[in-house]
Amino acid sequence: MEYAVRGDAPIYDTLIEERGDVPADVRQVAEETIRRMSLAMDFSSVRGRPSGPPGPGLPRRPGT
Repeated sequence: MEYAVRGDAPIYDTLIEERGDVPADVRQVAEETIRRMSLAMDFSSVRGRPSGPPGPGLPRRPGT
């Protein structure tokens, strides 16, 4: 994984060389997880539903 070299932090540079850029790895995994969850939890079809009477098995709204 690529990382930004910080010339002012030689200890940090050494750790990245030895262990890898853990914050960048975590960021990449988090972004991928968010992308996958947005696909898995796509409620656009529910939000786009007309506001008519509820379907079978759904509770009726007050006043209907």
